[in-house]
Amino acid sequence: MACEVVDLYLGGGEGKAAEERFFVVHRDRAFPGEVEELKLSVDWDRGGTFWLARVLSGSGLASNKSSARRLIEQGGVRLDGSPVTDPDAEFTREELIGRVLQVGRRRFVRLR
Repeated sequence: MACEVVDLYLGGGEGKAAEERFFVVHRDRAFPGEVEELKLSVDWDRGGTFWLARVLSGSGLASNKSSARRLIEQGGVRLDGSPVTDPDAEFTREELIGRVLQVGRRRFVRLR
């Protein structure tokens, strides 16, 4: 029934695509096929490194740096499927480019 409702509002075939994405993300715990890209901003650069909490807050994936730190501490942030547990984690641009940043269960972005 959910597929029919989605098809009704978004067009034919969209319900099946949404169902497949749901199964990939929630049942299989894998990355969805298409992931939105996020360009690293020079505003987030801290002398050659990027503080992950600043990247999250600057990109809108977290409302502010404090909530970004809490998300990280609670295990809600992953890089390429591996949990990030250090709220003070810093990465170079080269370490982040091309990696998938996951916030919570449903938000994925590929860093570029």
